[in-house]
Amino acid sequence: MDAFYVLNFLLMNVITSIADMQLMFFNVYKNQKVLSNYQMHRTFYLSSKEECAIYCLNTLTCWSASYRSITGECGPSSRSARSEPSTTHDDPEWIILNRNVECYDNWIPDRDSCYLVSDVSMTWKEAEGHCKRYDSSLVEIHDTNKRDLLKSLLESQNRTHTTNGQLLDKFFWIGGYGHSNDFYWKSTGYPISFQNWNTGNPLPIPGGNYEDWCLEMVQRKDLKWNYALCNATVSFVCERKKN
Repeated sequence: MDAFYVLNFLLMNVITSIADMQLMFFNVYKNQKVLSNYQMHRTFYLSSKEECAIYCLNTLTCWSASYRSITGECGPSSRSARSEPSTTHDDPEWIILNRNVECYDNWIPDRDSCYLVSDVSMTWKEAEGHCKRYDSSLVEIHDTNKRDLLKSLLESQNRTHTTNGQLLDKFFWIGGYGHSNDFYWKSTGYPISFQNWNTGNPLPIPGGNYEDWCLEMVQRKDLKWNYALCNATVSFVCERKKN
């Protein structure tokens, strides 16, 4: 009998240690809840916050989860409560588990951000939606330092494209879009001040309708910018700020 209790005690300690390890990947915010419209569609009923954490870890697009111990409700979210505090509200019955990992696999780490360089071609809106799935946005270039950083990242990934030995231009969507009679950054809504236009750009917008035009950068031309129809399909770069 004593051996049974010892074995049971050791087993419970192992289970507790494993559960505690899951929480190592999260920051816990007490008395807060992710707003319902920022949660994924399904709520799960789990017996502990540790199980809620395990579910979030095993779900690629989960960055945070709300947990309510009295009911066992676990509401995963693709938004980070750390980077987007406006997605949360105070609630004494809930806690938020927010992932503290810095970069996904296959993302390129830098000091302050993680970058995804995608070779999949999408429209600007599709690319922005893809970035949002990972709590990120299309990259924005506010100065020459950011431009030079991106040049180095692309070169380090050997993102060159050739035909018959000839280097080809490679285009990537960035976070600039047309609105009214100017271009703006998507994440802030501010007009673009730093500019890095390609030769011949910006030309007058056909018909003066900026709404249909978005910004792309050209790899072989020092990441200079063109504007292109937003429904064109090119590659893109996402940026996610580290927690």
